[in-house]
Amino acid sequence: MDNDTVQLIGGPCGQHGPYTFYKAFKYTKDGIKRIMTLSEFFFVKLWMDSDLVCIGELQLLWIDKNSEQVLASLRLYFLPENTPEGRMDHGEDEVLAISEKVVLRVEDLITWITIDAEWTWGRLGKTYPRDSDEDDIGHLLSFSESSLDFTDVEKERKTLGECCLNARCRKRRLENNSQS
Repeated sequence: MDNDTVQLIGGPCGQHGPYTFYKAFKYTKDGIKRIMTLSEFFFVKLWMDSDLVCIGELQLLWIDKNSEQVLASLRLYFLPENTPEGRMDHGEDEVLAISEKVVLRVEDLITWITIDAEWTWGRLGKTYPRDSDEDDIGHLLSFSESSLDFTDVEKERKTLGECCLNARCRKRRLENNSQS
């Protein structure tokens, strides 16, 4: 993995004391460049010698001026059977969020991210082919629940040929709701 290729995308979106906050970062893992944005979900493998996979959500991304490190805050979601209490009266498609956030260096986070995870629980998600007009609509709907401007991040995604899965899901949900 090329840890030196971690790059923050776009300008700062906030500042508090010695912390400067950002919306996304670009990284290279196994020779493939990817972009991770705030509120994005991804598979996480906490221990390389274990088959345990959970879901991570990027909640904050910032530079600490004191340590000059890029840090990330994650929320982790586990299957009930992977908790000390185990599966009890949980729904069959349920995941449980741990109450504490995980804060770690982005370089360490990249080692946790796994692309080839096998997730056989819950309902299967469906992806749709990219429509020709989805570029404009997808951007409009992708982060409509946020007051942050993600235009710069979406432009960078296009240069990598990535499409934001969250944007597609929101777009389809809105389309389905308007048809009902």
